Amino acid sequence: MRPLLLLLFLLPAALGAQPGTDEQLATQYFQQGDYERALLYYEKLYRQNNTPFFYDQLLKSYTALQRYDDAEKLAKERVRRSDDPKYLIDLGGVYKLMGDEDKARQQYDKALKDMRADQNGVRTVANAFSKEGEYDRAIEAYERGQKLLRNDQIFNYELATLYAAKGDMERMITSFMDLLAVNENYIQSVQNSLGRYIDFEVRDERSDLLRTELLRRIQREPSREIYQDLLIWMYVQQKDLTSAFVQSKAMDKRSQGNGDRLMELGDIALSNHAYGTAVKCYQYVADLGGGLPNYPLARIGLVQALNEEVTAQAEPAQEDLIR
Repeated sequence: MRPLLLLLFLLPAALGAQPGTDEQLATQYFQQGDYERALLYYEKLYRQNNTPFFYDQLLKSYTALQRYDDAEKLAKERVRRSDDPKYLIDLGGVYKLMGDEDKARQQYDKALKDMRADQNGVRTVANAFSKEGEYDRAIEAYERGQKLLRNDQIFNYELATLYAAKGDMERMITSFMDLLAVNENYIQSVQNSLGRYIDFEVRDERSDLLRTELLRRIQREPSREIYQDLLIWMYVQQKDLTSAFVQSKAMDKRSQGNGDRLMELGDIALSNHAYGTAVKCYQYVADLGGGLPNYPLARIGLVQALNEEVTAQAEPAQEDLIR
């Protein structure tokens, strides 16, 4: 009797845990690429709870198995039940997989037309297009969103990443600069993104485009230091510390600064064994006078840079040691 009582006691708990187990198994099979087994669970889960997540996974399973008729039926059902344009894009994606470009285009056009003046809604539509690889449509969604919201200063970061995905570096750079013109707090994000899309180790068209755009904006808005700071950052990434020094010194003189940028650049130059540039940076700050807060550190940095330069020159070359 005891085993039977124990079984009766554990059975409700096991049954209650079944949905969680089904979801775990569905996820496991899907990640392993076993879409047939994943489909069995996602169909069951979607019948029990037709959440957007289970819908997405079920649609992906259908398309992975090339069961396009089932995918079309699922997407159409979602379109009927929701006014979210995202589902029109899903349906268009199914038609594209079926080779029916005309029907796909109709759904995409309708999705753009049905957009409302809502930032999150605009992003949802644009992201749905991006997932389909429809980057031009995603860009169109953001541009339409700017018009609907009557604000052409939003979505610059998103547009920049889409232009990067398309390989349109010129527009990517322009969008990033437009973003900084609106909000300079994005400087770190912009630098991180530029570091991903531009190889500063080599001198090529991409870095030249960035330099040209920065110089253009500096000339147009000389009081906006953000572009000058970004130009200095670019020179540092390229290991062109001489140009970084020239630009930093010009900025400091123009703004009557206390040498903060030069101190930072001097430290970078010293750590990269660019002793000549380090000496120039620290010397410039020291020459500003002893009344400034950076003076003591500039004197220390200057002595250190000169000592390390002499030490480096005195050390024998590796080939001399071998001899």
